[in-house]
Amino acid sequence: MGGNADGDALLFVIPLLLFGLAFILTVEIPDLEMDRLGNKRTWVARKGRAFGFIAAGISLLAATGYFFCFPWLSSRAYPLDLRILGLLSLLPLSAGAIGMLRRPAQRQPATRIVNAMIVTLALFFILADAYLWCVSAR
Repeated sequence: MGGNADGDALLFVIPLLLFGLAFILTVEIPDLEMDRLGNKRTWVARKGRAFGFIAAGISLLAATGYFFCFPWLSSRAYPLDLRILGLLSLLPLSAGAIGMLRRPAQRQPATRIVNAMIVTLALFFILADAYLWCVSAR
């Protein structure tokens, strides 16, 4: 809002990019067959569902790890506890881990896991927003 991004705003860039990547890969997974028929060159269409589940899971793991590791890497004190965001991010990570472990090749079982991943990502963002609002309201 001030016209430029400061270091505090950049604090969230890495995990948001990782969550965004996980979301993009996740929503591509059910469309694999149609994307291939339409010659759409998405990562999942080129590399398969297993790749999509693994890449999305790794992205979610990295985002969760960031929230737990960043406080140890930074010497600066922040008014919010990133570990709380890390705990909240275990929701989408758990769904992502199921996808990584099962990696279903068929559309219907893959779609069930994708739905769980999308719901838990949305729930994470709602709870994270509520936490950030509570911190800012103090």
